[in-house]
Amino acid sequence: MEKVTIIIPVYNVEEYLEECLQSVIAQTYANLEIILVDDGSTDSSGKICDAYKNKDNRIKVIHQTNQGLSAARNTALKLTTGEMIQFVDSDDFIAKNMIEELVHLMKENQADIVISSHYLYENGKVIEPEYSNDLEIYDARQAIGEMVLDKKIRFYAWDKFYKRKLWQEIEFPAGRIFEDIATIPKAFVTAKKVVFYDHPFYYYRKREGSITMKRSKEQKLEYLNSVLDMNQFLREKTKGIEDYLDYNLVYTMINLFHAVGKYGIEGLEKEEKVQNLYDTVKKLLTNQHKMQFINEHCSNAKRTHLYYLLIDPKEYIKNVKYLPSVYE
Repeated sequence: MEKVTIIIPVYNVEEYLEECLQSVIAQTYANLEIILVDDGSTDSSGKICDAYKNKDNRIKVIHQTNQGLSAARNTALKLTTGEMIQFVDSDDFIAKNMIEELVHLMKENQADIVISSHYLYENGKVIEPEYSNDLEIYDARQAIGEMVLDKKIRFYAWDKFYKRKLWQEIEFPAGRIFEDIATIPKAFVTAKKVVFYDHPFYYYRKREGSITMKRSKEQKLEYLNSVLDMNQFLREKTKGIEDYLDYNLVYTMINLFHAVGKYGIEGLEKEEKVQNLYDTVKKLLTNQHKMQFINEHCSNAKRTHLYYLLIDPKEYIKNVKYLPSVYE
């Protein structure tokens, strides 16, 4: 039975941590290495980690000064000895059969990455997604194309189960948020086979205090930097997905201008990188093939937003709240 390493970065999550750890140690797959990296917590999270280490000899605990999520994951990756890796965020939890099922799917399909869907956990309630239990198999290029579309396959680190060999030369960018966007595609580039199993095992907790729920100009510029880094990397490393990457730029532009009008983020649209992105998108959409591809993959709501945004960005920002949700 191969060893599976579960990596859990921990920072000030005393309210949720025990639920997370209980779900991990209760896994039906027993051969686990559980690495907890306490990233300088100022609440009781570090003590909870130590208490669980004393209960279960599969748990390793590292305490370090606060350096951020990326650095915590990188610390754990350097210590990993399992043949397979699963990331779990410390405010989330997992179904007790998750690792067993993912190991089975990886072996049965000789896959390098197995992706599954997830539940949303909000205000103490589980929101169950629609799922089909269908199994789909991709090569690396196909999987990357799907991920860049950001629909079926997303950029999350935690909804994927990896062979450790994919991470030998990869680190998360320290000090950055939206680090998954800039990092996860690098694991896909060296994969030969990727499996998507449309069944939820992971419980993602949606809470207002999380980094990704905050909305500010600085946060959105971090998001744009990660997207541009990912886009450039994939253009260099993966051929045949240029249309997908151009679509990603279009969606990113809509997302940024939508944030200005919807959430009142003043000045974002005037930033040089945002203006450059807008000019790039306008230019590429003069290509009939590009426009056709984007129309095929955009929802009706996104097409509506794109139409008004290309006509007049200022008017779009004023009136975006009256358009259908861009996330439909």
